[in-house]
Amino acid sequence: MVIPLIIEMAQSTYKRKEITVPNNKIKEISFKDQHFHVGIDVHKKRWVLAIREGGLALKSLPMNPSPEALKHHLETRRPGGVY
Repeated sequence: MVIPLIIEMAQSTYKRKEITVPNNKIKEISFKDQHFHVGIDVHKKRWVLAIREGGLALKSLPMNPSPEALKHHLETRRPGGVY
């Protein structure tokens, strides 16, 4: 069975991806070639991220001040995106 997946978030349309899955149990989102802008408010004890795409504010969140944690967050939450 081939399932077309489309995700829309406010004014932004994400890529359509067709996946063959048994029993409709797998969902996959691709942000391939989507451009995201990440603003970082840097402090000694924490960072506050602001993530935007196409002029739309997607997320604002505090995190530990670590480049590795930032990379992990972006790669797991928006795989394939351009930052």
